[in-house]
Amino acid sequence: MKRITNRRTYRDYDILKTIEAGIKLTGSEAKSVRSGRAKLSGAYVKIIDGQPKLINLHIPHYQNQPDLPAEDRTRQLLLSKKQIAEWSKQNETKGIAIVPLALYTRHNLVKIELGLGKGRREYEKRARVQKRQFERGITRQLKHRTVGRKPGE
Repeated sequence: MKRITNRRTYRDYDILKTIEAGIKLTGSEAKSVRSGRAKLSGAYVKIIDGQPKLINLHIPHYQNQPDLPAEDRTRQLLLSKKQIAEWSKQNETKGIAIVPLALYTRHNLVKIELGLGKGRREYEKRARVQKRQFERGITRQLKHRTVGRKPGE
């Protein structure tokens, strides 16, 4: 199975912490995830009644079976009580969200990597792009510079 990642989260959030959690799926959903057909874009985690729930994770039906649950249903995450308490406390802070980063299998179990993210503003995103382009230009110039030659040769 290939690892399904949510690359947009790394652009929109500064990831402060990560954690691996289990996810409660039906059998056909697990098959669909193993075939690499899930979409993490737009998904987020909300703690409802002391239980972390994954909202907006899109897992299409496996081989077009019509009698399955909805593709975008809310799914329960499997974390310890200690982890839930710690993350819900940090999630209450303004500007902090729990976002899914990746979905993958480990020892025949479907796992999800969650990140505690602090939202970036638009100007911060632009500044990062400009800095990255500037650094690329410098490395490109250094790479093409001839080494060991004396001036005038």
